[in-house]
Amino acid sequence: MLAALSHRLVASRFQRHVLFLAATGCTIAFMGYYFGTFDQVIHIPFLKKDVFPSLYPGDPFFELSAQHYSYFWFFFRPFYGLEPDEKHWIDNILARYTNDPGPLIPILQDISDDRRYLPRAVLEYVSATLEIPLAEILRVASFYNAFSLEPVGRHIVEVCLGTACFVRGSGLLLERLEGEIGVRAGGTDTQGQFTLRTVRCIGCCALAPAMRIDGVTFGNVKLDRVVDILWQHA
Repeated sequence: MLAALSHRLVASRFQRHVLFLAATGCTIAFMGYYFGTFDQVIHIPFLKKDVFPSLYPGDPFFELSAQHYSYFWFFFRPFYGLEPDEKHWIDNILARYTNDPGPLIPILQDISDDRRYLPRAVLEYVSATLEIPLAEILRVASFYNAFSLEPVGRHIVEVCLGTACFVRGSGLLLERLEGEIGVRAGGTDTQGQFTLRTVRCIGCCALAPAMRIDGVTFGNVKLDRVVDILWQHA
């Protein structure tokens, strides 16, 4: 009877391990398909070694070492799709911050200055080179308005929708700009000339309604001035 009970416990534990591995494999496959890279999966916190003992105390099966992680991550290393000259370009940017303890934001700034946005393939390459999870890079890139994950136009047009500007007609100003540029807020025209955005406040309440193009502020903007202002940057 004890032998049968022991056999049943071992089988149950084995089945638990098999189910865990199957679920992990399915999760990795799904995340890899959905995000286009396995980098987010490899760096998810629940895969860290110090978490497993709390889930399965004393079970060496789940004692995964950092070396195992590195092999696992390397096996599922994403395909960057960069041309040799692009790799040379990004390597030069990374080399500028070799000794910088916090180089991510300056690196993203340099990439954005050169490309006007942050290409996905470049971010994957930075992630692999600096050994920073891609999810962490995307969190930083999406947090700051100065960064864009999509191609933008040569000129950035921003309309203030703060309270002071809105009550003085910035909504109508936005509609006029959408009509002149030919896109809704957040879009870029087909010629790649203008990207239209909205902001909550640009700190020029006394000049409401206000807009900004490439960092240059225009205050007390009348609807009949919109075309002239755009032509200055065409």
